[in-house]
Amino acid sequence: LFLASNLLSGTFPTTFASRNLLQLNLVSNLLSGSIPSSINNNFPVLEGLYLADNNLTGTIPSFKNMKKLNYLNLSFNKLTGPLDPFLWNTTTIIDLDVHNNLLYTGQEHTPPGPLVYGLPINLDITNNMFCNTANIPWCDSRLCVPQAGCNQGAGDPNVRSILMDFYHSTNGANWADMSDSYLSVSFGGSWGTPDLHYCLWEGVGCPGYPNDPSVTQLSLLQKNLQGTIPDSFGGLITLQEIDFAINYIN
Repeated sequence: LFLASNLLSGTFPTTFASRNLLQLNLVSNLLSGSIPSSINNNFPVLEGLYLADNNLTGTIPSFKNMKKLNYLNLSFNKLTGPLDPFLWNTTTIIDLDVHNNLLYTGQEHTPPGPLVYGLPINLDITNNMFCNTANIPWCDSRLCVPQAGCNQGAGDPNVRSILMDFYHSTNGANWADMSDSYLSVSFGGSWGTPDLHYCLWEGVGCPGYPNDPSVTQLSLLQKNLQGTIPDSFGGLITLQEIDFAINYIN
């Protein structure tokens, strides 16, 4: 069932079920609310579940009963909470993509460094707020588990203001990843998020973060930027690399 890039809205229905469905693709719609826990029992032979680029919130439910699930893409949503260790210990999922959400992990839930055990062949957990008391004392303060000891600020107000000025001047509300000629994916949703450090915004590079929060890179290649670069942009004096190629800047 392929319904990608339509205008489907509302929540994922808890009664939606199929004993025979193999693929469910609802990418790039307007779905909101949480992914219902009933999904774990409603699609026993589903092999691919694609819910990327919606407005889904809440925690990721269990998929333990979906024994045939090979492909799971929940990227570009606003999912929170920890990742279920089952997702990287299973031997069935071979492609797991949850990047660009608001997920965190406590120390007991941190995915192993090397890809061992039953880890997926393709694993993307980037651009999330992963906390680990052992070596990462920063994360989004809204998502901290008590033991994480988070101390995350929003960054230098002046730098933040300049970046937001650029965002609005280039029609940031309509930024999109246009690198796929068949499908555009929303981009830039993290920009301006309260209490989220700008070094964690999409396309912003701060290689020394969190010890050095200097913005040295802006990578916005083919992201549907439209408009002009504001004069205030010159205030980003630490920038070393800027990539605004293939956009509509005038």
